[in-house]
Amino acid sequence: YRLGDTTNARNYYTEASMSEDTRLKSIAYQQLGVMSKSPQTLEQALQYLKASIKADPSNRDARYDYEVVKKLLEKQQQEQQSGLDKLREQLAGSQKALRAAEDRYRTVQRDLHTREGRLESLQALQQAALEDQSVEDWLNSQGLSDAPRLTKIIDVDAGWEAAVEVALGHWLQSVMVEQGGDFSDGLAGLEQATLNLIEDQRGNIKPVKGSLAEKVKGPDTVLAWLNGVQVRETLEQAWADRGSLQGIE
Repeated sequence: YRLGDTTNARNYYTEASMSEDTRLKSIAYQQLGVMSKSPQTLEQALQYLKASIKADPSNRDARYDYEVVKKLLEKQQQEQQSGLDKLREQLAGSQKALRAAEDRYRTVQRDLHTREGRLESLQALQQAALEDQSVEDWLNSQGLSDAPRLTKIIDVDAGWEAAVEVALGHWLQSVMVEQGGDFSDGLAGLEQATLNLIEDQRGNIKPVKGSLAEKVKGPDTVLAWLNGVQVRETLEQAWADRGSLQGIE
């Protein structure tokens, strides 16, 4: 072994460790333990030295080597544990940073959708303002000049305004009329204009569970439309459940 011929030395000591001579067996196991003192095989070295002491409890050199290897192994385990603790801390920090980034991403997404909804509503308002004066004239002629627009009479739960704006779009500027009103005689004056009328009828349509209609109080016509719009609390849930949509949802 001291000459560097570890292969033959190991074979020799392995054979000697099977001897009936307890002293020889102890020395053989001790040497195998000494040869196994590399960082990768400290546990094996400790087992060899245990066997050496068991074969000959009076082998003081084996006991000394055993204590040395035991301390090396304990130090190695402490260093490994310290390394694991540092890795766990790094992982926790990375996870925290990832969650923060995801939160910022969702916030930006919500802001984007809110702005898109408001832009669409603004564009609808601008388009309505550019239409022919005949709309205002017609409303005056029908006694509807003071009739409210849909956007003024619906009540939307906090946090869902942008979703309702996107879902209803230009319909938010619809003129509300009484149930049963007959305006057929005056419709001829609207050939060059766009005007939406909605009867203010309520109580016959119930919101479907899980739909956007649950977030709104308004005319039956609006609830019927919004019953076809499924809602989720997060964009991730909405994307994951898109495959379950049916019909015109």
